[in-house]
Amino acid sequence: MSKALFSNISNFHDYGIYLPNRSITIFGDVDGAMLEQVFNNLHMLDASTGVINIFINTGGGECAAGLGIYDAIKGCRNHVRGMVYDEASSMGSVILQACDERLMAPHSYIMVHDGEHGMASVHPRIKKSWDTYLKKMDSQIQTILLKRIKEKHPRFTMKKLEDLTLFDTILFPKEAIELGLADSVEESFRIR
Repeated sequence: MSKALFSNISNFHDYGIYLPNRSITIFGDVDGAMLEQVFNNLHMLDASTGVINIFINTGGGECAAGLGIYDAIKGCRNHVRGMVYDEASSMGSVILQACDERLMAPHSYIMVHDGEHGMASVHPRIKKSWDTYLKKMDSQIQTILLKRIKEKHPRFTMKKLEDLTLFDTILFPKEAIELGLADSVEESFRIR
């Protein structure tokens, strides 16, 4: 095995980036470490011209980190293809919405919900500040989802979305496409 090929394979396994086909992975929990890795990988790939492929398999995680990844994808100059394997749940479903092209494997799913916010016992004024912050963050997430849904269903309301996300709503590919949270289901993803 050539040294260059081994380096590319090592980068893919260690850092979630494979330069020959311009792809990165978003696998596992969405957190600050993932944000750093995805940001660095996108920055590297966006420095040259060509489609960026993002393979997604996440149950979600931290809202702030997820929105950071969303912003990093939206900031790319190149066309970004998001491809869901297994699941894009919670913040994963939001990250997918940043992609120019949103594809799903036949047996994958998207899960949308209000999410959960845990907070240790803190001073009431501190808690109030964090409650305000979390309410604004939830509003940003709902706005992202609603904007994509409205592309397909212009009359879809925030109230309908709030009802849909009150509890976990699991959408298989055809349902996600019909709602407007995905573009197509692909039997096999061909890197372009």
